[in-house]
Amino acid sequence: MSEINTEIALLKLEMKNISDKVDTGFAKLEKALETNSQEHKDMFAKFEASMEKKAGKWVENVLVWGGSVIGVAILGAFLRLIILQ
Repeated sequence: MSEINTEIALLKLEMKNISDKVDTGFAKLEKALETNSQEHKDMFAKFEASMEKKAGKWVENVLVWGGSVIGVAILGAFLRLIILQ
């Protein structure tokens, strides 16, 4: 009976050690997630700040449409020269 009590005590001790290790692991994981979350927030803040410095999407649309109109006008002028000659 004494051996069983000793084994039970050792088992309880091992379970306590495992529980402590799991708790420590979760604490480290939680700390890493908090750090990672803050890094992501900082990264998104930098990205948004850099986007505010650049021209808006409407500027890009104006340039594309302007280039398209000029390109069609030049192509039309060449076709007119070819057809009239």
